[in-house]
Amino acid sequence: MMSYANNYSWETFGLPGVGKTTVINSLSGEIKIVKINSRTEKIRYFFVYCAKHPILFLYFYINIILYSRSFGSTSYLKLVWHKMTNLTPIILAKKAKQQIIIKKIKKPAVIEDGLLVLMLSTFDIDVPHSCVERYLQNSRIILLTVNSSTRKHRMQIRERFPRMDKFGDSYYQKYDYQLHKNYLRIVHYLHDNHCERMLKFNLLGDVNIIAKKIENILKGVFNFHV
Repeated sequence: MMSYANNYSWETFGLPGVGKTTVINSLSGEIKIVKINSRTEKIRYFFVYCAKHPILFLYFYINIILYSRSFGSTSYLKLVWHKMTNLTPIILAKKAKQQIIIKKIKKPAVIEDGLLVLMLSTFDIDVPHSCVERYLQNSRIILLTVNSSTRKHRMQIRERFPRMDKFGDSYYQKYDYQLHKNYLRIVHYLHDNHCERMLKFNLLGDVNIIAKKIENILKGVFNFHV
């Protein structure tokens, strides 16, 4: 049996627009949701992560430099700076806070958009399978899916298309294509190598029912074997 630190570390994984936030917000208070509530908290926990995991921190940031692609007229330096200063610090901060919470409460703690989402954000080329393990770490994954048309419809409703506002429609179309391609590569790798560490839910159904199923599984997590 894995230690509680491994059993209790959960993160959602899915493409933008599938409904990750909706599911997270539908979980009851019995499941600890790890959130960063202020800029000060983000900075503090970001540096906690850097201090505890300096090699991983460097690995993540070096990958941003190596594997970012500007896709045409987009500024490479602007893109790298965007990745380094937006999503990456808050994900690492949430991860540090999650580790501290789990050690304290010894119960499941979930973060929305963890290291696998960071991997999606980092790579603008095909994700090497050899890199997945470094981003997966000891986490267990809640894989959330929905069909492509529903995903796009939800993004249109909320009027939020990642990076389009900063880099334009032409960049976004190429970025979204590569994002989806890498998402499939990661999911196939997880299915082939870590299916026992992954829950999968299609979000076309009642989100409250899905959230309840997730809660019931996480509350029995101490029975999981690998």
